[in-house]
Amino acid sequence: MPLSPTLLARLRRLDRWLREGRGATRPGLTGRLRAPAAELVDHRPYQAGDDPRYLDWRLLARLRRPFVRQGEARGAGAVAVALDCSASMGFDRKFEVAAEVAASLAYLALEGEARLSLHLLGGATVPMGRGRGHLGRVVAALEGARPGGAVAVAEALYGCAGGWPPGTQVVLLSDLLEPVERLAPLGRLARHGHPMEVVQILGPADLAPAATGPCRLKDAESGDGREAVVDGAAVVRYQTALTRHQEAVAALTRRHRMGWVAAEATAGAEQALLAYLRLPREGR
Repeated sequence: MPLSPTLLARLRRLDRWLREGRGATRPGLTGRLRAPAAELVDHRPYQAGDDPRYLDWRLLARLRRPFVRQGEARGAGAVAVALDCSASMGFDRKFEVAAEVAASLAYLALEGEARLSLHLLGGATVPMGRGRGHLGRVVAALEGARPGGAVAVAEALYGCAGGWPPGTQVVLLSDLLEPVERLAPLGRLARHGHPMEVVQILGPADLAPAATGPCRLKDAESGDGREAVVDGAAVVRYQTALTRHQEAVAALTRRHRMGWVAAEATAGAEQALLAYLRLPREGR
């Protein structure tokens, strides 16, 4: 999955757009990064883990609420991009779209002078690095990645956190097609001071499976199967269950102040990337 000349041209335009402040910003994904600083530029509410040296004590005394002074710094950010490599991602081009979004995020972060790591959940890790040479290592890892097997995505990602600098921005690309209770470790990452955002990539078969009649259903990750009749009523029951699942994911992300966006694989990587960049900065 190389960065094609067409994709690179689009990313360069997007990078300029972000640097000029005309689009949504994400930590580490623009050339100028907001960081706590003694030289005042702006304020934001104090968060657990912030350096108390940057508290604005006068504002605290006046408003009875703690705020942190912000300045502008270059290259102060760190970004961890995680790609779900479980077998369920191998359908409807979900994996290809997610990998292209991962490469795009890597380009934007590294052009913005951030440090970046790539985590192929169920596979290899590219440790933190920066610069264009590091982008080549990230893209090579993505080109060699293949979906397969079962992966407990949230647990796998939580296990990667030991090598991250404090405050690392985490972006997870996954279909999230596993019980919501197994996604709880994502909340632990957010509570430990790593801003967490999730781009959920879903395919047509996830959203509107066909009524195929009698068939054998097989779990792509476990290999378990059973005979079933997939008729119109079964499709309606599935879609009702999917709606409840999505509501539970939304509740989880709200509870832990994580960003979350669901994108359709058929719309392509560019639309998924733009949907992510438009996410509000949840509590940050």
